[in-house]
Amino acid sequence: PISSIHRMDVNLYNLEGKLVHSSEKDIFEKGIISPIMPSLAYRALTNSNLSEFFMENERVGQLPFKASYVPLKNNGAILGYLGLPYYDKQRELNSKVPSFMSTLINAYVFLLMLATGVAFRVAKSITQPLVQLGDTLKDVRLDGTNKPLEWHSRDELGALINEYNAMIKELEKSANALAQNEREGAWREMAKQVAHEIKNPLTPMRLSIQYLGMAYKSNPDNIKEVLERVTSTMLGQIDNLTQIANEFSNFAKMPRAQNRTFILNDLIGNVFNLFKDGDGQSMKMTINLPNDKYVVFADPNQLVSVFNNLLKNGIQAIPDGREGDIRVSLYEENEMICVKVSDNGIGIPEDKKEKVFVPNFTTKSSGTGLGLAISKNIVESVNGEIYFNTKVDVGTDFHVKLPIVRTGELEEAV
Repeated sequence: PISSIHRMDVNLYNLEGKLVHSSEKDIFEKGIISPIMPSLAYRALTNSNLSEFFMENERVGQLPFKASYVPLKNNGAILGYLGLPYYDKQRELNSKVPSFMSTLINAYVFLLMLATGVAFRVAKSITQPLVQLGDTLKDVRLDGTNKPLEWHSRDELGALINEYNAMIKELEKSANALAQNEREGAWREMAKQVAHEIKNPLTPMRLSIQYLGMAYKSNPDNIKEVLERVTSTMLGQIDNLTQIANEFSNFAKMPRAQNRTFILNDLIGNVFNLFKDGDGQSMKMTINLPNDKYVVFADPNQLVSVFNNLLKNGIQAIPDGREGDIRVSLYEENEMICVKVSDNGIGIPEDKKEKVFVPNFTTKSSGTGLGLAISKNIVESVNGEIYFNTKVDVGTDFHVKLPIVRTGELEEAV
């Protein structure tokens, strides 16, 4: 009862110092502690008549513990001795250490997980706007159609986003100014080119009229011959002006294409025969058409103008004193139908190759320089390709590639 009430171990010894009873019998029965009262405590209580003896250095193996011994008396006579060891408290303390460490580790793990979660949320709140800003920067366009970002906090990131919003506003202004300058520059160049081309036929027209006036005054009776010659000159120059106006009009706004399927072989043959019987009469002109018929989907009238321009350029590239040799061939290459127009003219110099398809560029003494630019637009509008190979003073090959429409694709193309 004493052990239960006071929650401590109790050992009871007789007058000889032998253990009579203990609240922890196991440690005595297993021989961990001697069943005899320590001699030092026994002599102190027996011979010195002490009322209490305290020992601090008793041990259970390597475990030290404290113990207190007191005599049990009845009317002054000693009936026995009571030992009060304190090793259970030490053992309890040692048993609580792992539990405490486990609790401490769990607390640290919980705090670490909590800190990780908080850090993740804080990092996400910081990086998410940066990711959004990065995605927005990827889509920045130079045409000024950029949307500003919204950020309501006045922090470092907010300052960065404010700078970005200010930048896209300035970019929009710069894009508008650049577009305006490009439009104005294009119109100035176009106006300069038109004025230059118009001046060329106006000069002979003025001279012809002046000559006609002088001839009428000096010899009115023979004015008929002069009038016919001047009329012919005037009509030729008027046709030249008309061609200039038409080319600039076509370049500014190409007529709406009336695409349809047709056999390219027949169109090439008709264009070739027109030049062979006309301007190319004094030249050697050959054509090579395959037996297979190739169908394309395009505007035939626009393609006629393309091949007219290529044949005309080839003829005009022949220098004086050289017999012209114009060759036209039609063949299939990589699922495309290719038309090659070759000449043995002066070729295109290296420094002018990149400008061949640029508007207003021409190697001839007259013309607007828009023919090949218009041809390039026509061919590329039907998913085709136009390019050239040239060698100075040997000749030039122009290639026009168009997609072939197979028999099963006719209805879909139409």
